[in-house]
Amino acid sequence: MNVLSYIKKAFSILKFNIIYKNKFISPYFYIFNINRGDIPKLKKVLFYFNNEEFMHIGDHIFFIKTIKTLMLNGYEVDVSTIPSMRNIFEKIGIKVKANPNLKDYDLIISRVELLDEHLIDKPLVLVNLTKNLTMPIADDLLVHFSLLFELKPVENVEYNFEIFNDKSVIKRFNLNENDSYILLSPFCDSSFFLVTNEKINRIISFVRKEAKIKNAKILLIGSQIDKLKVKFSSDEFIDLRGKTTIEDILNLSNCPNVKSFIGFDNFIMHVFSIIKKPSFVVYRGRIGKKRREMIKKSHINLNNKEYFVTLI
Repeated sequence: MNVLSYIKKAFSILKFNIIYKNKFISPYFYIFNINRGDIPKLKKVLFYFNNEEFMHIGDHIFFIKTIKTLMLNGYEVDVSTIPSMRNIFEKIGIKVKANPNLKDYDLIISRVELLDEHLIDKPLVLVNLTKNLTMPIADDLLVHFSLLFELKPVENVEYNFEIFNDKSVIKRFNLNENDSYILLSPFCDSSFFLVTNEKINRIISFVRKEAKIKNAKILLIGSQIDKLKVKFSSDEFIDLRGKTTIEDILNLSNCPNVKSFIGFDNFIMHVFSIIKKPSFVVYRGRIGKKRREMIKKSHINLNNKEYFVTLI
């Protein structure tokens, strides 16, 4: 997210705090064009995430347990998501609508940053994930959406990321199935201005030590733009920047010989938590001490029961 997008996001949140404060329902919901008490009676729900400027890849993961719990409670749920996440949602059993007719739904759920003229007159629940989080974010959303919809509790809602187990990804990237690997991604588009050289160097220093201790090879993951920005030694890293899709990353993460992830607090960190593998991450931080500490507590681990992330 570039600086202009970050400023737009900040103004959007400020607008909600001032103009739409009468729509606010604790802890972080804004409700439009519907009475709160009518929400449990609704049946057809759309989660609207189709905005690449503000909806990052990792943000989608926060909502999966809530979406599946609604489905298991009998709600008809569709998701409109960014193109790169569509086949991921479909494969884990969530119905995707690339271009939904918004009039077809009893309720649309989205984030405050995504409010526009197409949504403003629809029955809406908008979420502000920059305030009042008190527990890991996936659990926080599940708890409060369950209260909002009066949902019956569902035990052990699964992400189903284990279905991404295509072992051919090892051969496709000319890797050796007998070697051990660490995924490395010292890049982050979101809040990029908080990604300093000191933090990147801390990650690189740590991965070098970890690879030596574990006798592992390092897989460098990133975009084609990341590849143009920074050069890395081909003798030290296996450079897959610009070569992997999201599904490739999921398949690689599930390979038994891929042992851990090292990088920033991002999408891959969340994937490793879901599949119960360790991550070692540098927290990017956030603007403002209160928000920085809240996000640190709620964003790093996805749920209260298990912790797979170590801050470095």
